[in-house]
Amino acid sequence: MGVTRIRRFAGRSKCACRAGVGSASGHQARRAAPPPAGRFQQFSSPTAVGQSRFPTPGRYGGKMRARPITFRRKALGRNYGPLSRTQYGLLRRACHPSFAIQRQPKMLPTPISTTPFPQSHVAANQSSRPFDAVKDPTCTYARASSGGRLLPFEVTYYLPVAESPDCVALRNACAGTGLEISNRPHMQRRLQSVLFPEAWIVSPGENVADSAHYQRSHKAITDTFTDEECRAITKWTDVENAYTADLNTALSHYTATGQKTWIQDPDNMELGLDVLVEERMLTGVLAKLPQCRSRTLRIAHVTDPQFTDVYPGKIYPGQLASNYPRFMSTSGHRIQNDDVLDAFDGSKDENAVVYEFIATSGKPLGEELNEADAEEKEFLFHPSCVFMLAATAKAVPAQDGASTRVAAIYVEVAGHDARQVRNLYTGEFPPRR
Repeated sequence: MGVTRIRRFAGRSKCACRAGVGSASGHQARRAAPPPAGRFQQFSSPTAVGQSRFPTPGRYGGKMRARPITFRRKALGRNYGPLSRTQYGLLRRACHPSFAIQRQPKMLPTPISTTPFPQSHVAANQSSRPFDAVKDPTCTYARASSGGRLLPFEVTYYLPVAESPDCVALRNACAGTGLEISNRPHMQRRLQSVLFPEAWIVSPGENVADSAHYQRSHKAITDTFTDEECRAITKWTDVENAYTADLNTALSHYTATGQKTWIQDPDNMELGLDVLVEERMLTGVLAKLPQCRSRTLRIAHVTDPQFTDVYPGKIYPGQLASNYPRFMSTSGHRIQNDDVLDAFDGSKDENAVVYEFIATSGKPLGEELNEADAEEKEFLFHPSCVFMLAATAKAVPAQDGASTRVAAIYVEVAGHDARQVRNLYTGEFPPRR
């Protein structure tokens, strides 16, 4: 009898070892081991209660305190040994008819990727964002129009995080542009020069358009323009008419609705101009002009506060943006126009957003195409140009006499569709028909 028990015990130990329990006895292994995955779940759903072959509690009667020791789960097709009291209690509760009515469906947890972080959580965990916010509450700037009085600002710099995936693409895009993405003091100085464009300068050899060689090539190419191309670019550079605003508005309307509109001809008020023809003429001008490396500025005066929250609310360092479907002009000259600078002094109810573009697709118009080029140094960009935001900053005045300023430094990138990225002014995607 003793030998028989030893053999049975050894056999059970062998099964327990196969199950990964170790050297424990078979009886202890079956009591401690959890039920196989997927076996016990079919009896926990309300739909499977009626299909279960487990005996109902009424067949045993009483509280059944001794039954769990001898009851075997033959309904599963195999003999897994006796159930523990805890397992049998769960089984009894799952098989009870009233439990199927009282039980509520289990709610799946929301994926972490779609759960928005609370603002306090994001502020406390800077590493969860692809950019870092660095504050400088002691930034001051003196304007000549303010009598040399220092204007205090609280500046917040939004710089890329070196560990983020967007920073890798940004570092490749900034190669050869002079931007040191990993050098934060350098990026802060660059952003300050954009925030206060009165002191923004371009070194003599930075814009290739200033070289004599490029100017000779530029003049030779402009002589090959057709009459329609010359007429279109002349109307674009004329500040006395509404050709520029009407053309960009018509292009935006056509992109959103597919309806072509006519714009007014400044030379003949009784005639209209086809917006698609004008777009094709300006595209032909830009295609003929030679490419050159440039660093230029563009200033936008905004009255709606939501436009100052685009950075970094909708566009942050490492993201792509464009001006599609509009043409865009920038300036390679220091801002000296008092009408433009009045918005920075708080004399108007406007805020200023200053953009710096480091690109190769901007084409300088020159004196041959723009009579006021000596003051403007205008560069024209096609709507298909795509840029990547390198860094941004926001300066809030600490007292009256100045306006809120936002700076954004963009680097041009190739190989992207301008229709699939955000607009650099609004932060929204272009409308799709």
